[in-house]
Formats: sequence, C-alpha cells, structure tokens
Amino acid sequence: MLTCKSDESVFYKQSGVGIILLVVYVDDIVITGSDCVGIASLKSFLQDQFHTKDLDWEGYRIDRRSTTGYCVFVGGNLVSWKQNVVSLSSARSRI
Repeated sequence: MLTCKSDESVFYKQSGVGIILLVVYVDDIVITGSDCVGIASLKSFLQDQFHTKDLDWEGYRIDRRSTTGYCVFVGGNLVSWKQNVVSLSSARSRI
C-alpha cells in the first residue's frame, strides 16, 4: 500500500480490479474501495497480525443497529467523515 501524499493517515492500493483505501483515525481503521477481493484479503491479513473486529453496523438485521453519517471529499479524496448516533430499532428483526 502507498501513503497518500496529502494525508499520511490514508493508504491506498490500485489493482487491476479497482482500488483499496485504508484510513487510520486514532484507534479506528476504515477500509473501503471497489476491489472486494482485495479488501477481504487485507482484512484477513490485518486479523492475522492484530486483534481486530469488523463492526458490521450498517443496517445489521440481527441486532437492528443502524448508522448515519457523512463523508467530506476534496478533489475526489476523502478528508473527513462523521459517524452519527448508532441507535437500536424497536422493530423486531425477521430472519
């Protein structure tokens, strides 16, 4: 992975399939991109090296948590993001 020239906490890797972005913020890591296989491989590598957990909060059906937020881009580059309140729905989950 290469370090972004304008922000040393942003790493990226361009592949033949797409791109992988890794953003480090204090004790959190955000991984995103268009190369799904590459992202899965990176997550597997990180889990082998460190104690990590995947926070599957995006409308997760079992615990009914939901998130809202926004990202700020400058020139097509992610420069900031905000995750708002995580709330528990009162609706029952149907699996």
